[in-house]
Amino acid sequence: MARFSLETISRSNLNLVAWPKVDPDKILDKTERELVRRRIEAIHLLLDGGPRSRIAETTGISSKMAMYLLGRCLQIHPDGRCYGFRALGSYVHIAPYRRTAEVSKKVIRKDGTERLEATGAFQLLLVSYPELVQLIDVFIFKLRKTQRSFSEGSQAPKIHESRIPIKALHKHVLDWLRKKGLNIGL
Repeated sequence: MARFSLETISRSNLNLVAWPKVDPDKILDKTERELVRRRIEAIHLLLDGGPRSRIAETTGISSKMAMYLLGRCLQIHPDGRCYGFRALGSYVHIAPYRRTAEVSKKVIRKDGTERLEATGAFQLLLVSYPELVQLIDVFIFKLRKTQRSFSEGSQAPKIHESRIPIKALHKHVLDWLRKKGLNIGL
């Protein structure tokens, strides 16, 4: 894979006029507003082709950081266009969280207590077992028997409650996991 540089980017993607805009004046936090303005200016200076040292002198942002920000701006937004200047905010998430670590990792806190690091573990479970998503959908949305289709061949028990308590749903999910023979730590 080629290294990301200005030469590898299509000129049509660098048309800043077509990029989605951000109005820094609508950002309420003063420091965030100033940061977005400096980042926009850094992108403009980077693409103007002048000396890279000018970016840091003018904006306080290194040319390396400006390249990183440009890469974020060129990522595709869910609306199909590039993120453009929308990617320059501090808390803009370009990619969804994806768990890569093992779930069974225990961490010892500073106060000596143990805890299980499990951020994203349930999402990973749902991706790994789509039939579990189906089971949850059936219980939450109360699909008719004709709409249900389980890969394991059995129908979900009929629920007559007008509202499903979260404990009941939790119990059904745990029972399903036990039936599958998954180690759920309980």
